[in-house]
Amino acid sequence: MATPPLILPETALGWARLQVAAGKVASVEAYFVDLARRDQNEAEETAYLQAVIDEGLASGVDPRPAEQIFAEVRTKYFGRNG
Repeated sequence: MATPPLILPETALGWARLQVAAGKVASVEAYFVDLARRDQNEAEETAYLQAVIDEGLASGVDPRPAEQIFAEVRTKYFGRNG
């Protein structure tokens, strides 16, 4: 499959060229491939975190007082209550 040409601002190309010159990436193309990969990873992480937040919000409110919850966590994980 042919890669379509991209028209990028000179500032973006200049920055990518600086990264190549500094030895951080092998080529301008590699810089933009890495940038796209990192953007995809960030989007996946954000979607995961949003799903966990939504799950937590949907689970409702624990009726126990916060002090009781923390005491139970301390006992469970640290073997003490206080």
